[in-house]
Formats: sequence, structure tokens, C-alpha cells
Amino acid sequence: MQGTEAKKLEKPTGKKMLEKIFDSISQNYSEERFRRDTKEFNRLEGSVCHSDFDRSTAWLAEQLIEAGFSAVERIELAADGVTSACDAIMPEAWDLTAHSYLDVVSEWPENERRIADTVETMLAAATWCGATPPGGSTGELVAYDPEHLENACGKWVLYEGVPVGSINQPLARAGALGIVVTDLRQGNCNPDATRWMNNQGTWGWYYLKGEPRLPIFVISSRRALALKASLDRSEKVVLHGVMNTRHYDGKVYTVTALLPGESKEEFGLFAHMYEPFLSDDASGVAACIEIGRMVKASGIRLRKSLRVLFSME
Repeated sequence: MQGTEAKKLEKPTGKKMLEKIFDSISQNYSEERFRRDTKEFNRLEGSVCHSDFDRSTAWLAEQLIEAGFSAVERIELAADGVTSACDAIMPEAWDLTAHSYLDVVSEWPENERRIADTVETMLAAATWCGATPPGGSTGELVAYDPEHLENACGKWVLYEGVPVGSINQPLARAGALGIVVTDLRQGNCNPDATRWMNNQGTWGWYYLKGEPRLPIFVISSRRALALKASLDRSEKVVLHGVMNTRHYDGKVYTVTALLPGESKEEFGLFAHMYEPFLSDDASGVAACIEIGRMVKASGIRLRKSLRVLFSME
């Protein structure tokens, strides 16, 4: 009985100690600071252009140092479509280099001719997609027909869903001008939303070096349904698209840092970078920074070290 009573007493003691530690750390949490860092990191890297990643990861390294982390490293990785890292081939570096847009140039309501515009949203250009020739490409729009890919030659192709490698590669070989894509399921919630589409590779998310790339415009479901209705009525729809992108041998970074503890054993906190949303995953990066600031301000000494690691998803 005495042993049982002793065990009962130990549990609340440990719980109270954890509550005390948690209270000491959490009173240093700043929602305003967390929101600020989330928005700033998203602003720096939200274009998904590799030319912005040097600046975004340099900012991240500075914030980690200020938050109390040590051993801060930016580990450079080749982004060339050939070099492997862990279980993936690193995609070639990709940039949206200038204003890109897609217009209906056949008979169409005048105030609705522009159906994709990277000034309106950068998501209108599918990440990692190819470019049009200088001055753009003009051609008829046809619905995607996997049984008759020859009909896509010299034309724009309307497709519903993510244009994965099994879709875009045969269309590229068939001579299509490019692909116009939408997500009708997302449109059920927001018909004017533009979905980010990045899963275009033959073997994964990214193209490998040397794979053909088509320009891919992402449009809202409202605009896509208007195009589809015209095609269903056998009306001729002609599009002119200008896509200014480039892919090249570049670099990308993994960033890591440490909150040292009494032991060299480490717990890990992970978040990914290089995607265009506050919650996917700029907020995860900002949360790790804020945790460091909270621990630093509390003065608590960690028993085990805490490592943060940020890289491609």
C-alpha cells in the first residue's frame, strides 16, 4: 500500500513541474511576432522562384541567431534536375521572369478576355512549367482527349485536374502549345480561386533535366467552365498566351540550427520551405523561430538539445 501511495504522489509532482516549465516558456509567446515572421517569410519566398531563395534563407538564418539558436547553417544543394538528395532528384531551379498572361482573342466578352494573369496571382503560372516563344503562342483551344492526342498539335489544351507527367509529357510530344488547367472541386468552394499546381514530373513533383516542358496556365473554375461551355457548343475559342519562365542549374538550401542542451542527444523540429502559402509552410518555420525565442526569454536550461531543420518538403 505504501508503495502504491508513493507512486500516486509522484505523478502530480511531475505534472506540476511540467506545468511550471510550460507556463514559464509560454508567457514569452508573442502572437504578433509569430504573425509578423510568418508573413515576412511568406513574402520573401512565396513566389516559388529560386532567385528569391538566397534572400529568404539568409533572413531565416538571421532570425534563428536572434532567437537564441547556435550552429546555424545554410547547406547548399544543387538544384539541377540531376543531383539526388536523400530519396529525390532535386528539381532544376525555376523562375518566373516577367509578366505572364493568357487571353481569349476570338469572340468573347470584352471585359473577360484575360483569363490568367500573374499580376493578378502568381499561381496563374504553374510552378516549374515551360515558357512560350518570345511574343507568345496563339492557337485554338481543345478539350483534353487522351485517345486522340494528335488533335492537340499546335493547340492549347483545356484540362481539369493536376497536369502530372503522364498528362503533360504526351501532350508535349504531340506538339501542344500548352495546357490550361483548373480544379473544379476547389471551384465548388470558391469559383474564383486559383489552385497552386506543382506535381508535374514524370516520377514525382518535379521535372527531370531534359524532359520537355509546356507552358501551363492555371485558371479559376468559373473561367474554365465558360471555356468548356463554348467548346461544348462547338464554338471556336482562340487563345494567346505569353509565359515568361526559365529553368536552369541553380541551388537551394537546407537550413539547420541548434538550441544546445546539457546532453548532445537531440530532439528535432521540422518544417518545409519553398511553397507559396502562409500555412504551407511559412507558419511552421515561424513557429520554430518563436519556440527558440520563448526558450531563450524564459532562461530555462534544456536537458536535451533541440535542433530545427528546414528544407524542401
